[in-house]
Amino acid sequence: MIRKKDLIQKSLAHLAHLKETVTAVLPRRAREVLAVAWRHIQDRYDQLVDALEPDTANDPDWPEHLPPTPYGLARKPIIIGTVTIGGFLGLAMLWGLFAQLDSAAVASGVVVVDTNRKAIQHLEGGIVKEILVGEGTRVKEGDVLLRLDDTRTSASVELVLGQYRSALAQIASLTAEQKGLDGPQYPDELTDNLDKPEVAEIIAAQNNLFQSRRQSLQGQVDVLNQQVKQFEEEIIGIKAQKNAEEEQLELIKEEIVGVRELYEKGLERKPRLLALQRKQTEIGGQIGQYQAEIARARQSVLENELNIQDLLNRKLAEVAEQLRIIETEKADFSERLRAIENQQLRTEIVAPRSGIVVNLKTHTIGGVIQPGETVLELVPIGDTLIVQARVNPRDIDVVRAGMSAQVVLTAYNTRRVPYLAAKVQRVSADILRDEVTGENYYEARVEVDLMDLEKFPDIMLYPGMPVEVMIITGQRTPLQYLLAPFKSSLRRAAREL
Repeated sequence: MIRKKDLIQKSLAHLAHLKETVTAVLPRRAREVLAVAWRHIQDRYDQLVDALEPDTANDPDWPEHLPPTPYGLARKPIIIGTVTIGGFLGLAMLWGLFAQLDSAAVASGVVVVDTNRKAIQHLEGGIVKEILVGEGTRVKEGDVLLRLDDTRTSASVELVLGQYRSALAQIASLTAEQKGLDGPQYPDELTDNLDKPEVAEIIAAQNNLFQSRRQSLQGQVDVLNQQVKQFEEEIIGIKAQKNAEEEQLELIKEEIVGVRELYEKGLERKPRLLALQRKQTEIGGQIGQYQAEIARARQSVLENELNIQDLLNRKLAEVAEQLRIIETEKADFSERLRAIENQQLRTEIVAPRSGIVVNLKTHTIGGVIQPGETVLELVPIGDTLIVQARVNPRDIDVVRAGMSAQVVLTAYNTRRVPYLAAKVQRVSADILRDEVTGENYYEARVEVDLMDLEKFPDIMLYPGMPVEVMIITGQRTPLQYLLAPFKSSLRRAAREL
């Protein structure tokens, strides 16, 4: 039969084990109170042992082998059970009063890339020519993902490029004409491509046009110059006739002087003198006519010289206007060419950065991509992974940025992966709504402590992994947890009253 002292000691051992377990979670002040209570329990147990089992070894009258009575058999378990239950209740009361438990707002979440997925779209759309990736393909920045048919864009590039080159050639030709050069000086964009037939044809056409325009202008100038020369020669002839008349006039004047002297002496008749005077007058009139003809010829020379200058000025103005128009057209062609070349480059859809292809929506060669349509999504590689949690609107009053949190990776066995330390980075300023489920929530971005994660080398975070987030909002004792519903009910009851 087990002795009563042994039973009490076993109960005391169980209580001691419970005491050590509870002490580990109690603050210092509570541990001191528990130590005093434990000493009191030990003293009480010692008194019970002495009362229930007296010292029979020193009592010669104690019957060691008497059979136990029914009252004795029942009394020992009652006392032991009462003391054990009392000890448990005392320890539980101390734990409920002093143990600190974390209070938390629980939110479901998912692991996402800090910069989010990259939606790969195409501005103009087009016909799919090649698909170079599949779901889950790892790509590097700049890798080609899809190719679109470029037949239409290539034709547009050739057309606008031809117009642009033609404008360059016209500008070179008109500039040479404006500066009076012997021939156009073409830019490198043309001379570097002389091996291309279309460029050689453009340059040859402009050379011919330049020579034709130059010859036409020179012909008009030559006609006017010829007229000037004719008038100058006419002036020379008139001057010769005028000079002859002037010489004849001088001779007649001398003859008149001699005849007048003879007439005065009575040696010559008067009609002779009058005839010479008439001749003098006629010659003077002829000289005046010659002077008028010379003036008219000189005026014609001046007019033709002015016509030549006016022709040149009008030609320069015409060239300047054509240059202005062609320069404007060239700028327009340049912009159109740049836009079409960019569009041609976009026929190759490339990865904006390294990542993993997900949600590939195009699988058919020859299929049509609509303008602005998302072709696929790219999950960046190397970006920080964070947790995007949905906080219940009822908890938003206690959730703030900077709070500590604990993340549970529900995809793993919780025995292998305990709670991971984390911190709330930010909380959305306004409530959000899930368009599918209609759920209202606040979005919290939570960053997992990488140092804590490194303790588990076999555990990896992946975008899309479901998690459960517990945002630590404070600490309460177990008793406060138990009394909280009653306090809330009492407050509501008081308001209803």
